[in-house]
Amino acid sequence: MLAGKACKKASGPVANKMIELLNGLPKGWLKAITLDREKEFAIHALVTEKLDGIQFYFPSTHAPWEQGTNVNTNGLLR
Repeated sequence: MLAGKACKKASGPVANKMIELLNGLPKGWLKAITLDREKEFAIHALVTEKLDGIQFYFPSTHAPWEQGTNVNTNGLLR
């Protein structure tokens, strides 16, 4: 698990921090990223572009049982 602190909880700073953290990983090491459905991940397409097409996965809107681990982990990190 990688963790970093963005300067504020907005999509731009969060995307930039993700790119900064993930660019340091060896090529091919990261296959996908799973996020929760929060507004700070709104520009995930920019991260995908900058990281050579990394795949993002989000929990289904009408399936709260899929969100538990993501939301809990993100809350603990915050």
